[in-house]
Amino acid sequence: MEQLFILSDIEQLINDYNTQIDVISNISLSSNYSALDKLESINDALNRVRFDEKYVVQFGHNKEMSAYNNYFHIAYVNHSTPKLVFVSGLLKSYQQLLTHTVHYGTSLTKSDFEALHGVFQNIILFLQSNELQWHDVSLTVNQVNPYPAPTQKATVNHTHLPEISLTRWRLGHHTFFILIQSLILVLKSFQQAMQENRWSDAKKFLNFASSLMYSVTIVMRFTSDFPIEIYTKVIRPSMSVPQCKVDLSGLMGKDHKYFISVLSLLKPIFKKIPVELKAHHDTFAQVLAYMYDCHKWVCGQFVGDKPSLLSAHRSNKTSVVLLDKFKRSRLKLVFRSSDVKEDEF
Repeated sequence: MEQLFILSDIEQLINDYNTQIDVISNISLSSNYSALDKLESINDALNRVRFDEKYVVQFGHNKEMSAYNNYFHIAYVNHSTPKLVFVSGLLKSYQQLLTHTVHYGTSLTKSDFEALHGVFQNIILFLQSNELQWHDVSLTVNQVNPYPAPTQKATVNHTHLPEISLTRWRLGHHTFFILIQSLILVLKSFQQAMQENRWSDAKKFLNFASSLMYSVTIVMRFTSDFPIEIYTKVIRPSMSVPQCKVDLSGLMGKDHKYFISVLSLLKPIFKKIPVELKAHHDTFAQVLAYMYDCHKWVCGQFVGDKPSLLSAHRSNKTSVVLLDKFKRSRLKLVFRSSDVKEDEF
């Protein structure tokens, strides 16, 4: 499988994201395009994006990070044009998602799959500094119901085959990594807008962040689109010793750690959110809670009352219990203390 090149220096991209780059200036992922039309546009753009191996960051000193990157077939790239690196990873993940879905189907609803199309288009528009198209990915408080998280799993055509399921597992994670990186960029833009009292821009970026997190929940369902026994017999062993050099965990992901650090930086802003943005802030908090609920659901479906791979040797706590703990700690960064009682979540 071709490696997915993703960003090494997120801060550099944040400082550089308004720079125009020809490769993305004419990309269109409009909802009016068919999947094959989108793939043609993406393939054309990717043909103009090439990175020499000398730019790939090596993590030989970090056994866990090296094993994590090797397992998911990803590489971090340190390049003088970070925006180009990011766009390459974005387009590659979208290309893989479309191709695998065309060949093997998905149990996602039509509206959910269209929402994924829309969020990729909005990321491109964001990088092009164009107006976001909210008719593609709309999100309001009434449309987001944090409870309950999904309770039923459908089986996708042909994904009973182990190698296809393992590929979908990896490709879904590719999209997750890109969405989290996009979320970091958008939240940084939100932070800057708030610091400059640009309420209209801040509202736009906060709404977009909510849409990105909601898209993450869709990707979680796409990624886990196979029978439970495949996870038990194929996926989990592939992430464990001896098939893998170390027992892997999502906590090893570099981008998710960065996302949490950004939430921490935003805590003072969230605690004093102006009244003009309160409804949009409430939606953001609800979707954040829903995102963790969906992750809990996936783990509960596959692992049940077993501990996660990473905690198996350290604790008897189940993956669901640990994720609930993480959820509560993240919400403390987002909610104003007067807005919610902890036991509400």
